[in-house]
Amino acid sequence: MNKKVKTRKKSKKLLMFLVVFLLTSILLANVGSVTAQATGENLTTLFQTRAFRGSSEALQGMDWLGMFLHYAISWFSFLGLCLTLYQKFITLLYLSARTMFDNIEEVKKSRMKGGFA
Repeated sequence: MNKKVKTRKKSKKLLMFLVVFLLTSILLANVGSVTAQATGENLTTLFQTRAFRGSSEALQGMDWLGMFLHYAISWFSFLGLCLTLYQKFITLLYLSARTMFDNIEEVKKSRMKGGFA
C-alpha cells in the first residue's frame, strides 16, 4: 500500500511538471507573434508633448540634485573600481610568490604557538 502511495505521488508530480512545461512552451511560442498593429505618426506624437517631457521650470529647479547624484554615483563607482583592482593586484602578488607567503605564515604560527601574544 505504501508503494502505491509513492507511485501515485510520483505520477502527480510528473503530471504537474508536464502541465507546467506545456503551458510555458505554449506561452513562449506565442510571445513572438504578439506585435503592435498601429501605423502612422500618431504613436510618436505623445513623446513630443509638454506633458510627457515635463515642465522645464520644474526640472531646472532639480539640477543640483542631479549633479549631486551624478557625483555620488561616479565616486562610488570609482571607489568600487579601485577596490576591485586592489583585490586583483593582491591576488596576483600572492600567486606570484605563494611559497614565500606560505613560509611567512608558518613562521608566524610557530612563534605564536598558543595564541596571540
